[in-house]
Order: sequence, then C-alpha cells, then structure tokens
Amino acid sequence: MMATDCVDCFPHQVSHIGALRVGVAYLLYAALIPAATIATLWNSAIVWSGVRFHITRGRVSAMHRKDAKGNWFTVPAAESIENAMKELARFQQASPCR
Repeated sequence: MMATDCVDCFPHQVSHIGALRVGVAYLLYAALIPAATIATLWNSAIVWSGVRFHITRGRVSAMHRKDAKGNWFTVPAAESIENAMKELARFQQASPCR
C-alpha cells in the first residue's frame, strides 16, 4: 500500500504499519485531548509564531515579541497603531498609482 505526500509527491511505503499500531496510537492520542484542553483553558497566554498573546476575557490584552537579544518586549497599542498608520501613509505616498 502506498501513500502520497502532498508536499513532495513522493510515494511512502505504509504497509509496515499494522492495524494494532494505528489503534494504540489513536487511543494514546485520544487520551491526551482532555489534558491538552485543560492546559489550554488554564493558560492565559498563547505563543504563536514567536509572539506571545495574553488573553483576558476572550480578547487579546497584550502582545509580546522577542528582540534580537531574546528578551520579551511589547509596544503600547496606541504607539503600534500610530506606527502602522504612518507606514501605510508612506506606502500610499510612494505608490505610483495615484
């Protein structure tokens, strides 16, 4: 039996994986789901793509990134919005389609 990986489209041999192994793997996976759910609900921060988001009452309340030295830092929301708007204005002024 062959399976095709969508990324590199090379066939992979899967006939050596028996039904017992698949069943045991599924049971172990299913047993970890409640623990992962509790850990997610217990934790008030999510790290996604190197950015730590702090969640309060279902909304992002703070966002921290790492600088070049590996220290966590944040930028206040007003300053972040101001910088984004300035960058957008510079982009629009530099655009040839005006």
